[in-house]
Amino acid sequence: MKLCVKCKKEMICTKTGKGVLYSHGHYYPGDEYTCPQCGARVIVTNPTPIHLDVEPQEEHVRMEE
Repeated sequence: MKLCVKCKKEMICTKTGKGVLYSHGHYYPGDEYTCPQCGARVIVTNPTPIHLDVEPQEEHVRMEE
């Protein structure tokens, strides 16, 4: 269960397959969750990256170094 700390509401999965892309092709697959009350969003990823050599897509969140 994913909970919004601010609203104390259960967050809802709003997008599957939204991963996080770090430099050097480290891609962490994950899902996006949204709080139904305040709209806060988080991405919950797998703990182990997949190594990809791809350009970022709309469903990727590119992390700054």
